[in-house]
Amino acid sequence: LSLQYQGAGLCVGNAMTVYVTGPLGANSAQKQAFYKSCDASTGLHEFSVELTEGGDYQVEAFASDPSFGSGYATASFRLIGQPPKATPDVGLLGVAFALLVAGYALTKKR
Repeated sequence: LSLQYQGAGLCVGNAMTVYVTGPLGANSAQKQAFYKSCDASTGLHEFSVELTEGGDYQVEAFASDPSFGSGYATASFRLIGQPPKATPDVGLLGVAFALLVAGYALTKKR
């Protein structure tokens, strides 16, 4: 998020709060984004938030500082897809089949 006052970049860090709400719907949850850094020449503030589901999200940013007063901005975005999940390569039936084949092979060897 870029914060500028009278054409100059401002870094206010702790004076800016960012919330992300989503995925939008019946079970929407609001998370506060964590401040990471700011580029003094552009006023570009970097925040981070962990999102675990795809869907539509709403971003709200609030800034307040005695040098410029206060401001509010909102935006939205769509996160496509979901993060990868660990899943076994072989299901229960695959394991049972492998055990059956191994057992059959052992009986044939004797």
